[in-house]
Amino acid sequence: MSPVAEPRLRAGVVGAGHMGQYHILALMELWDVDLVGIVDVDFARAQHLATTYGTRAFRDYRELAGLVDVATVAVPTLVMNGGKTDARLSQAARAVAAAVPGAQHRELPGQDHNVSPAVLAPALLEFCR
Repeated sequence: MSPVAEPRLRAGVVGAGHMGQYHILALMELWDVDLVGIVDVDFARAQHLATTYGTRAFRDYRELAGLVDVATVAVPTLVMNGGKTDARLSQAARAVAAAVPGAQHRELPGQDHNVSPAVLAPALLEFCR
């Protein structure tokens, strides 16, 4: 009687920057995991890493749907709150930013929990640059 092969976990990595590359390396070390694909908005970076690790590159995380059992997400994280937000929510925002490796926290002066789009948009644009 031959042994039954254990099913392998199909994994994807979303975000191929500094932290995403650590995720790729970690997944490649796991004997029961197949790295199915790497997603990044910088498609050339995704292609380069996919070629290096013998997998596929994708432009959009939604392309992984149905192909993976699990995905890691390693993308820049910005946690924001308004300066007039309830103290408990402000503390929670700072705690989330502290708990997520590499996350940034911004407090938007003069704003409550319902931040004005006119204040939010410039903060997001600055973060994304």
